[in-house]
Amino acid sequence: MRFKPVRNRIPIYIGSHRDRMLEYSGEAGDGALPLLYPPDFARYAVGIIRGGAKKAGRDPAEIAGCVWISVSEDRQDAITEGLKELVAYFGPLQGEFVGIIGPNGAGKSTFAEALFGLVDVFEGKVIFNGEDITRLRTELRVKMGMGYVPQLDSVFQDLSVLENLEMGGVSLDSKTRNALTNTILSVFPELKPKLSDKAKVLSGGERQMLAVGRALMTKPKLLVLDEPSAGLSTVMCERLFKGLSEINEMGVTLLIVEQNIKRIENVVHRVAVFVQGKKVFEGRSSEIDPD
Repeated sequence: MRFKPVRNRIPIYIGSHRDRMLEYSGEAGDGALPLLYPPDFARYAVGIIRGGAKKAGRDPAEIAGCVWISVSEDRQDAITEGLKELVAYFGPLQGEFVGIIGPNGAGKSTFAEALFGLVDVFEGKVIFNGEDITRLRTELRVKMGMGYVPQLDSVFQDLSVLENLEMGGVSLDSKTRNALTNTILSVFPELKPKLSDKAKVLSGGERQMLAVGRALMTKPKLLVLDEPSAGLSTVMCERLFKGLSEINEMGVTLLIVEQNIKRIENVVHRVAVFVQGKKVFEGRSSEIDPD
C-alpha cells in the first residue's frame, strides 16, 4: 500500500455514497480550509499534467492530465466501479468553461480529484499556472487559486448561509469578504433572503448554489465542479448553470464533470468524453451525438 494517511486533520463530517471524509484541513491557527480527502484504502494515481494549446488572445491555464488509478481487489467501490486505468489529456484554457462527460466509472471524478490533489500522485507532474504543484497539499492549491465543489452535499448543515460563506473566506479581510459575498448574492439571489437560515433547511439546488458560493470565497482562478446538477430538477439545473455562466464571464475558469451532455451543451466552450478510462472525444458539444 502506497497511500499516505491523513495527519493533523480534524474530521468534522463523515458520510457519502462515495465513502469520503469531509475534514477541516490544516493545523490549529493556520487559517484552515474545508476540503475532502479520500478514504484510507489501497489506491494509486499518476497525474501527468501538461499545458493546453495556445488560443488567440489567451494564455493557457496549463491544466490537463493523464491519470492512472488502481484499487485493491476488496475495495472495488462506487468511486471506481471497476475502473482500472484512466488516460486522458484534457484541460481548460484561461477563462474557458469546459466539461467532461461520460458514464459511471469512466474516470471523470477521478480526473477532477487528481487535479485538486485528492488522490496522491507518485509519478509525473501536475502543473498549474506554470508551477509544478505535484507534491503540494490540497489546501495550498486552494491558496494558489484552485477551487473544488464535490458532488456530495458539502455545505456545513448546522451553519447559516452567511456563516458558510464566511467560512470559505476565512482568510480574507472583512472588506474583501463582504464584497465577494455581495457578488455571490448577485449571481445567486435566491440565497439573499436566507442568509440567516441554516444550510440544512435549504433545497438541494440552494445548497449547491451555496457550495459554489463558498468555493468562490477562496477567489479561485480555476473552479472544478463534480456533477453539481446531481439530483436537481431541470428548472434548478438551468438556474445553477446560468449562475455558473455568469461566474465564468467574471473571469473564473470552470471545469465541470457531468454525465448528461444535454445539461451543459449550451454553456461549455469545449467538452471531453471519457469512456472506460479513455478520452474518446474532445471538441465542441455540438459535435456530439447525445444518443
